[in-house]
Amino acid sequence: MTLVRDQQTHVFVLFTPNRADLLPSYQVPAYKAEFFDRLSDWQVPVVDSHAVWSTEPTGTVETYFRDIVHLSETGNQAVADLLYRQLCSSKQLPASMP
Repeated sequence: MTLVRDQQTHVFVLFTPNRADLLPSYQVPAYKAEFFDRLSDWQVPVVDSHAVWSTEPTGTVETYFRDIVHLSETGNQAVADLLYRQLCSSKQLPASMP
């Protein structure tokens, strides 16, 4: 993190779940709290697709995965949308119409 900050580079972490963390029901991975605590200590913002997707209908979330780990085209688009919103809200990318 020191090197990144010395370079004045903006960084954030994208947290994506495995399918089993969302389906058939929402579950928090055992390591998530400790990982997020560490990121908080370093003042690194997180884009948490796990939390966002936990509020979406099961049928929608099912389309995000092509297997238990890998995202489908729809899932990748959902991640891209989250990243775009994060970049705009953190003023790292000028807001524009997609």
